[in-house]
Formats: sequence, C-alpha cells, structure tokens
Amino acid sequence: MKVPLENTQEQQKKIVQNIQQEPSSSGESTIVDNRPAIAVQRKLKSVISSSEKITTPIQRKPTGSSRFQKIASQMSRQYGVDTSSLKATHNSSFPATLNAEATIQGKNIHFAPGKDTTENIKHEVAHAIDNTLHGTPKGDTTVNGYKVDTTREKTVDRMISSNTTIQRKNSKNVTRNNFVIQRRVVNNAEKNKEAAENPDTYVNENAENNWFKVLEQLQNGTLQHYKGSALYGSVGSLDGLKSYSKNSFLNYFGMNALLMYRKMITEKLLEDAIEPVKDWEKGQRQKNFYNIHGQDNRLNRKWEVDEPIKPLKGNVPGSMNPTSDIDVNLSGDGTEFAVYWLNREFKEKYGNGRESGVVYDINFYAQDFVPKKVFGLKGRGELDKNGNEKYYQNDNWRTYQIEDEAIKNEDEEEQEIASLLMMRVNMNQADWTDYTNQLNPLNQNNRLISQHVLQEVERKYTERNQLLNANGNAPTNLSPDLAKIAPENRIYEKILLKKVIEARMEYQIVKWKLKNNPNDQDLKNRTDRAYKNLKKAKSEALAYANEAYYTQGAVIGVVVNKQILDNMYKDDRSTKYLKLKLTPAEYYHGFTEQIGFAFHSLNAAENMNDFIRMGKYVHRAYNLFKHYCLGTDKEYTRYFSEKERRAASNWEGVKQGKEYQQGQGYVDSQSSKEALMETVFVDFLGINNLDMPIYNYLKSKPDYLKNSIKAKLLNLKIKFDKARREP
Repeated sequence: MKVPLENTQEQQKKIVQNIQQEPSSSGESTIVDNRPAIAVQRKLKSVISSSEKITTPIQRKPTGSSRFQKIASQMSRQYGVDTSSLKATHNSSFPATLNAEATIQGKNIHFAPGKDTTENIKHEVAHAIDNTLHGTPKGDTTVNGYKVDTTREKTVDRMISSNTTIQRKNSKNVTRNNFVIQRRVVNNAEKNKEAAENPDTYVNENAENNWFKVLEQLQNGTLQHYKGSALYGSVGSLDGLKSYSKNSFLNYFGMNALLMYRKMITEKLLEDAIEPVKDWEKGQRQKNFYNIHGQDNRLNRKWEVDEPIKPLKGNVPGSMNPTSDIDVNLSGDGTEFAVYWLNREFKEKYGNGRESGVVYDINFYAQDFVPKKVFGLKGRGELDKNGNEKYYQNDNWRTYQIEDEAIKNEDEEEQEIASLLMMRVNMNQADWTDYTNQLNPLNQNNRLISQHVLQEVERKYTERNQLLNANGNAPTNLSPDLAKIAPENRIYEKILLKKVIEARMEYQIVKWKLKNNPNDQDLKNRTDRAYKNLKKAKSEALAYANEAYYTQGAVIGVVVNKQILDNMYKDDRSTKYLKLKLTPAEYYHGFTEQIGFAFHSLNAAENMNDFIRMGKYVHRAYNLFKHYCLGTDKEYTRYFSEKERRAASNWEGVKQGKEYQQGQGYVDSQSSKEALMETVFVDFLGINNLDMPIYNYLKSKPDYLKNSIKAKLLNLKIKFDKARREP
C-alpha cells in the first residue's frame, strides 16, 4: 500500500528524457541517459510553459535501505522530481492492517516484512512522483477506518513497466488530502497467473531473481501448487510450456509452471553440454596421456580404443517438489569441465548473471563418489530385498578397492580430515572450540583424534577462508548462505579443472594398464595410490561445492542408501532395496558430516519450520552410528537409547506429517506439527515435561532448545569418537 506524498506549493518542472533500461546482475535497473541536451530542451518546451522555473532535484538521499535510496534517486533523475524527503519504514506492521504489501501516506512509505522488493519500492516511489506532479487524490474507499485511494494504481504500474515519463497536470484544481493512503494490495491471483503464464521471466521480475523468495510466496499463498501428477500432461519443449500453461488448468497453479520450467531448462542445459564436454575431454586425454607416457601415439590410440569416452549424463532428482533443490550429480567423462560449462551457460541464458543455486536452487556436481555400478545392480534386480535381509553382501558395487594397507590407512586419514573439515566449516567458532576441548583426555598419547588430524583440519579451514576472501566480494543483497555460492563455485571449478582432472587421468590410465597386466604388483600399488589421490582431490573440490558432502562415506551412506535406494517417508521404498554396506571408517565419516549439517541448520534456525527441517540430519547421524555398531558387533544402546534414536527418526517424519505407530510403521498423523515436535523434543532431550508449549519456547527461550540440542549432538559425537578407539 502507498500513502501519497504532499504536493509542494512550488511548481516543479518535469524534465522529459529518452531513457534506456539496462539489466544488472543484482536484479535492479540502472537508468542510463543517452539524450543530447538539445533534444531535452525541445521536449521541455512542449511540456512546460516558458514562464515556469526549471528546478534541479535536490541531491540529498531519501531515508531507508541502501536499495530504497538507490531506486528513489534513480527515479528522481528519471522524472525530474525530488525524492530526497521520502522516508521508508521496512518490516512495518502497518500495511497488514490494510491487506497490503506496502503503503504511502504523505512522505512516509511503509513496507510489510519481506515486501520491500524492487518492484514494490519502484511502485511506491512512482506514487510519490505521481502525487507531486498531479496532486494527492481524494480517496475512493475506506479500509479498516482508513481513507484509501485506488484510482492511480494502473498509472504508476505503467510508469514502472514502461519507463516512460508522465506529464504534469495543472495541480491547482486537485483536492489534496494528506490522510489518504495509497496501497500496494496483496494480489495473489495476479501473481499466480503471472507465474503460470510467464515462468521464464517470473523469478527475475517478481521474486528478485531468487528461488527462495519464490518459496516464501508459496508459503504465504501467493503461488498455488497442485500435488497430483495428472496436472503436467505432456510438454515437449520450453517454447510449448507457456502455451500449455495458458490453455490448461496449469494456469491456476503458478508454482507448478515454475517447477516445470526449472526442470526443463536443467534438462536442456544437460543436453546442450554433451558435445562441448566430449570435445574438451578429447583434448584433455591427449594432453594428460602425453604428459604421463610421452609422445607414444600408438599406446595413446590403443587406450582410446579400449577406453572410449563415456558421454555426459545427469539426472534431475526432486525437480517437481517445490521444497527440494535439484542436485545434478554428473557422470561420464569430462564432468569437471561440465560443471564450469553448465554454471557459465546458466548465468548467461537463464540466470540474468546469477548462479543457478540462487535463481532456481540448482547445483551441478562433477562425478564424485556415487558408484555407477549400483545402477546396474539395481536394474538387474540384484539389490531387491527378500525377507528381512538388510545389506547387499558383496563389495562389487565399489568403483575400486584399495588393497595396500599403508595406502588404505592414508586414505582413511585423508577422508577423516575431510569430514572434520566439513563439520568445522558448518560450525561457528564457539561450537568448534567446545568440541575440541572435549577431545583432550588426561593421557595425551591416547587422544580421541590425533593432533596431526586436527592441525590439518585447521590449516585447510584457514586456507579455505583465504581463498574465498581472495575470490571477490560476495553480493550484499543475499543471505550469507546464498552470497557464498558464487565465490565457492569459482573455486570449485578451479580445483576440478586442475587437481581433479589430473588425478582422474592418472587413475584411468594406470587402471587401464593394470587391466592388461593384472599380476603386476607394482602397477597394482600405483593404481591404489592413484585412486586414493583421486578421492583426496575430489574431497578438496567438494569443500567448495554448494551444500555438498565431502567424503565417500557421507555420499554412499546418505545419497545412495538414503536417497537413491530408500525414501522412508514418501512411498516406503525402504522395504524394496538392499543397502550398500560401508566400512566402519566410512560410517564414521558420514556421521561426522551429518553433525556438521545439523549444527549449520541449528545455528540458522529462527522458527519451528527451521527446527523441523534439520531433523533429517539428526536422524541420519543416529542411523549411521547405529549401523557402525551393527557392523562392528557393538551394542548401540551402550551409546544412546532406543527411545532417543526413535525420537531422531520421528523428527524427520514431522516434515512429512508422519508419526511412528507400533506394528504399522510411519503413518499419516492427525496431530499438528507443533504437537509432534513437542513429543520429539521431550523424548530426544530426555526431559519429563515442558513448562510451556514448544512454540512458546521459541519466543521466550530462543536459545534454550538450540543449546540443549547442541549439547546432545556434541555428546553423541564424542561417544562415537570413543567407540572407534574401543575394542
């Protein structure tokens, strides 16, 4: 909603300009004046009388956020109207009283929480300019006792959509009423229709080029989402999507159109990447082969025949679920270059200069630790369950098995460092210090984690921060998590294109030679070391990939076992496929990374939904600890109770509105999520009762739950550290 500005008694001359609008990477518009002075003078003569005095807008800044000041100043120059006296109040409760996103009254502009978008700022400032030029309207309706005017909405919408100037009417006959309010009404149906009909431009123009703003609109009801699969029909191309949206009942579900668009552009990018990635891989193969073996064309040709280039592939999981991201785990050869190519092409074609992780929550990952053999096993039915069996008993799902004990120990230590680094990155300094202080036993020769490992973690953490700081300034108009995506992506790409590609080529070549000479022990040791080095390089790169796991244990334990082979709370596929059995060290690495993600979510939690979302990490941590115990013949109830473990599992179920019923498994719950979470916290924290409803704890005791959960998780981590040292 907007409140009109008072008209000034002094008439102001409007300078008419021929302007252009140029897009910027921040999603805002920069007004560029290209007009010769003489053209301006001719236009002035046609608009104003020769007796009017031309006044230059005052250069003082309006009051409000830096973005508000910038937009108001730009529009001041554009329309030749002084906006320096405008005052913006952000996160105001006043607009809600008038069912508005924003209001203007006199010189005062109010924005509802989270509604100070670029579009709304422009709209309100346009009202101020329009009121200055034409006088404040009288008002045509009353809302909750306030006199409101709705007659100038289309006028200001045209002003900001067309970037054309408006001419001033003689304002002396306009009735002014400084109590009249003009408002930016919450119009959900209009926004939803815009998303359905124009999904290609909606995020940039209506959600600040930020997918997480889209999710806010979904949550507050602005966008509609239909869960049934029958909605989508068959849309063959991006060009056909808009037509399909306008001519089907998808028109009523803007979020579905956006999800379809997000899915289709991801698939289109993957298709377009195949040939350039193949060409790049050809060049890298020749370059690296000659670097390793010299200019041996015959041997190089034989390798190319025996090991042809595998084409780039990538699936688009979770793409039609509004709350899920799209993590594209690439496979084939050349995925290191593919990440760089896909990130660049997305920004140019679909992102308006921003990263895919910000605009559509899409993340591209080079081939990491997901073993491609598992898809063959699954397709052939070798992972199908029979009876109560839990694990696939063979190790043939692994990409490669290191046999040399010394190299195997090096690999486990490097993966341990990577998992602890992930935990370190996702904790704040106080939490990390609390953890490391608990690691110091009286006998320094029996440390739970070696001093060397902790020193390496700290060294890599410091190096990581230095690289990020040296990689340019992050955007200031994004949350900290989103702002870091761009600099992290650039470093991720650099490591992929240097360390990972070199390590992969070395491994592929020596493994090929080993296949032709299987009894050559020296070659076997070289292959062991090459594979270890490849794992290390991948972990180093993944430390900069957005929301990625750093270790093989975490990828297999979660991405493969919990996502590819199991999805407990949706259609209960947990009963269908066998899990891949990990080594004790891999369970530990995966567990450590879940603790890291849990702390990151916990430190960022502000409301009940945030606490609910972090439940998956807590559940996975307990699950990995449990399976470590089962694999090492330890009784897991020595470390945590079954009630505690069940509470962690129920915690994840809350997000899906599920609860565990004895004999029935997880079923739809009739209780509210607040009631389910209250039971979870009582059981998980081991308290008999809460002295107030759980929702009130978040208001009156905001740190109570956070500190209690942190203490519980750190205690669990120390128990696992000790369990590894026990016989």
